[in-house]
Amino acid sequence: MRLTFTLFLLAFLSSQVFAQQPFLFITSPESAASSFEMGVPSTDFGFSYQNDDEFTGEVLWAFDRQMDSLACDTVIVNDVAGKFALIRRGDCFFSDKIQAAQQAGASGALICNDLVNAGTIDMSAGSYQGLDTIPSAFLSFETCAVIDELLEEGETVEVTIRLLSVFVDGVFGADTYTIPQEQIRPVNGGYNIVNSTNEVFEDVRVTLDIENPSGEVQSFEINTTLPGNTDTVYLFPDYLPAELGTYTMTYTDFFNDITSTTAFNISDLTYATDNDNYIGGIGPDEELFIAANLQYQTATAAFTGSESSVATFISFGIENVDDIFTGEPDADLISVILYDADANDDGVLDLQTSFSQDLTPVAFGAYTLTGNEQPNELIFVPLESILGDDIITLEPNSIYYAAILYDGTIAGTGVAPEFTASSKVTYSFPSSPLELDQLYGGGWGGATVITRLHLDGFVDVEEVQEKLEDAKVALSPNPATDFVNLSFDLANNADEVKIGILDVNGNLVSAMTYENVFKENIQLPINDLASGTYFLSIVTPEGYRAEKLIIVK
Repeated sequence: MRLTFTLFLLAFLSSQVFAQQPFLFITSPESAASSFEMGVPSTDFGFSYQNDDEFTGEVLWAFDRQMDSLACDTVIVNDVAGKFALIRRGDCFFSDKIQAAQQAGASGALICNDLVNAGTIDMSAGSYQGLDTIPSAFLSFETCAVIDELLEEGETVEVTIRLLSVFVDGVFGADTYTIPQEQIRPVNGGYNIVNSTNEVFEDVRVTLDIENPSGEVQSFEINTTLPGNTDTVYLFPDYLPAELGTYTMTYTDFFNDITSTTAFNISDLTYATDNDNYIGGIGPDEELFIAANLQYQTATAAFTGSESSVATFISFGIENVDDIFTGEPDADLISVILYDADANDDGVLDLQTSFSQDLTPVAFGAYTLTGNEQPNELIFVPLESILGDDIITLEPNSIYYAAILYDGTIAGTGVAPEFTASSKVTYSFPSSPLELDQLYGGGWGGATVITRLHLDGFVDVEEVQEKLEDAKVALSPNPATDFVNLSFDLANNADEVKIGILDVNGNLVSAMTYENVFKENIQLPINDLASGTYFLSIVTPEGYRAEKLIIVK
């Protein structure tokens, strides 16, 4: 069966009027003429781009290159009157920076991303909400590097911000950024093109050049007639990668002479949607976390190829460990769940409203924070099969989600983990869904959470929580109805043993603490739990263990 979880050639024709899109063009020096995507200010700035707007000006750093160009709480040094002030991102609100440029007489402000390969974002206002009236743009680190190099060479740099009526609004490549070599599938490069006018355009041409890790390039081209007032997705023919390494996909929109790039990577034994460009942690603020009932779940898609494979670990990182660590094992659990996202094999994604309602869990694991984790270091969690198998088999030509879940109910702090993230990677498929107060198919707007699924044979594991040996704990009966016995045979007397009961979606339903545990039997009451599959999270000084428990009423 060929997977059908991808977009085919689609044209959406309606009476909807599509907005124009601003782009930044370097117009001088002529030898450096090029165009770039840009982020725009939100409507609460006091300025927003309107149809047919066009702004041109010379660019100058707000400060000398060697000095701080953040434009926070300082008077701009350089004479930017009548010019576009170039300002670095960081330390204060976007609107503060633009207000500083405006007060210095600048005709515009260009904010430079401080993160490499992190693209652009749209800007929200802050202290000067509603007071910034000059045009502004948010540029990628790479775009600003081009401008900075020209300025350093002594060139006079002029730019134009122009609204385009016909533009490529997003390009995409593989369904996930990193794909295990044993699970290679054809890659469909594609792009979304918008015609915001009523005019029909002939011979709209977009090309795709894919460069493999050896430097060889394969080219594709689409020529099409673009109807008026349309938002259309086009896919290029299949491309089958082979060798390990990074593949670069370069799209050229010849209608506007704009180039966009994306990439994907073939790895030994790892699935990932992030692009390995760490930008720190990302998570909901307290208000959103409370609205989400103190639960934060995110996932990475894993598309399998024509052969089966075996899953072993899920890995992730946390930036704010010190903020969420409580010292109570039942409150410091991070659950990992591997879901089958097409359990009935009909080629249709099961995920529609939520992970727990729509998806079928096939494997589970749990990690208890120790408080010793370093910010953003990867934590590797072994998976245990829910199906009763010794191994976790990924079936051919299917799709799975490797998910991580934090339930902050017991901790009660209202603080969510900031899971480690990379810069944003754009997909045509919900490859990095996020669930908070609702399901978000595209994850965070400016970042992709790092949640990786590793296959059998993966050995680059820096630290795995020590596992309690099989002989040191036994579970019976299983299945059980009213109670279950845990028989411990520890090497030493344990001052404290923590036991949590979690459902298959990683939610903690019961937690117990026992003191002075050595070689003895503990009887756990389960008569108030409904029939189903559960996991016991067992934390002892001699290691951690997850045991599957079946309850039958």
